[in-house]
Amino acid sequence: MNKNIVIIAVILLVGFGAYYISSNKGTTNESNQSTAQTYYNAARGIKFQYPSEWSVDSQVVDGPNPIIAKFDKDADTSLQLLHSENIDDLTFDSYATSSLEALEFTPGYTLISEETIDVNGVKTYQVTATYEGDIKGRSIYFMSPDNSRLFVIIYRSTQDKFDQFLSEFDGTLNTLELN
Repeated sequence: MNKNIVIIAVILLVGFGAYYISSNKGTTNESNQSTAQTYYNAARGIKFQYPSEWSVDSQVVDGPNPIIAKFDKDADTSLQLLHSENIDDLTFDSYATSSLEALEFTPGYTLISEETIDVNGVKTYQVTATYEGDIKGRSIYFMSPDNSRLFVIIYRSTQDKFDQFLSEFDGTLNTLELN
């Protein structure tokens, strides 16, 4: 199996596991604040804003690879930032192709859409899919400007809440900055 597919499959499976573990915690943040907080990781060269009513999972933020940050809207809805280094000879196009191939190995995965989009000058690959029927997710794949690191921002929620909070995820994505 291609090394890139294995790397991406591991990133996706870890993200899946973290989502299911956090969704079973049963904690909810009911704040109605509308201001944004800033996530900045100088070592990994990434910065974005997220809604202040999303709680930061302090057990995950700036953790080891691959998950470096996790934000929860409620027990069913989260945003995760995944990261990987040492991506020998991986280009954006091969990354996008490998990502789709890796998703085929994800149990219960059904592709809804895929596209390449520009976010604040960053070329990204966006995949929207359902998982195990009830979970819907949107994953945004992108590489650092020097192509030495790859990132995935994953927005996941139950099908009934996905569209409700999608604008908050899109707002977060639109503040993305890479160094």
